[in-house]
Amino acid sequence: MKKKKGAFAAAAGLLTVAGSLEVVWRVPPPWSWMWVAIFMIGFMLALGVAISGRVLGILITEQNTMSLARFQAVLWTVIVISAFFVIALARINHGVKPSADGKASDPLSITLSNELLALVGISATALVASPLIAATKKSKNPDQNDSQVTSGDKPPGSLNVAKSEGILFKNADISAARFTDIFEGDELANNNHVDLGKVQMFYFTVIVAVAYIAALWSVMGGEDLYNANFTFPAFSAGAVGLLGISNAGYLANKTVDHTKQIPT
Repeated sequence: MKKKKGAFAAAAGLLTVAGSLEVVWRVPPPWSWMWVAIFMIGFMLALGVAISGRVLGILITEQNTMSLARFQAVLWTVIVISAFFVIALARINHGVKPSADGKASDPLSITLSNELLALVGISATALVASPLIAATKKSKNPDQNDSQVTSGDKPPGSLNVAKSEGILFKNADISAARFTDIFEGDELANNNHVDLGKVQMFYFTVIVAVAYIAALWSVMGGEDLYNANFTFPAFSAGAVGLLGISNAGYLANKTVDHTKQIPT
């Protein structure tokens, strides 16, 4: 079975690369970017099915719940890598303008703006810090006499069969993971409640991502794409700061224990 999963994932990866190369060579950059992004998403979905048996398996953590930090990382990975791939191949395929001194230019002279690097760094920090924070809560013992502690059980009628791991909520099976997990608390005491910090971070992430997609689409359709040196569109300092504050609040809230514990 494991060999079949590996073969399936390998085939999906090869198809993704082959399809991306073909479409970039034949389709104008903005539209080829859309197709490459679709191919990348398809590959990630295929990995989820091959490895965890779930289409959205790439979003599922060791707690068998879907993660907002993973969603954010996947979103920016698809946007940035697919765009870089298309821009690089388009510049190789169509050529670039010579530099100011008339010398031939390097098609791979592509720069990621500092703001974009900062945003990707913020996303990576949230992705790495989230499981580190979760690990500190696995050794803590919840107070079973506390009415807020449900031992991981969801409300009556829920499809989720769950258990606890320390004070963390954990689904007993990966099949119980739901997309709504990314908006819920992580602990036994608050898992049945909406986490407003996560909702805020989700909205900020999606809004900034949509705005950046529009900016990239515009620049890919213009002649600036073939300048001697190409730089990815920059974010405003306010957008980076907004996402930075949102992620900081998300991580700070995760560090706080919301579940009453047995006195030591």
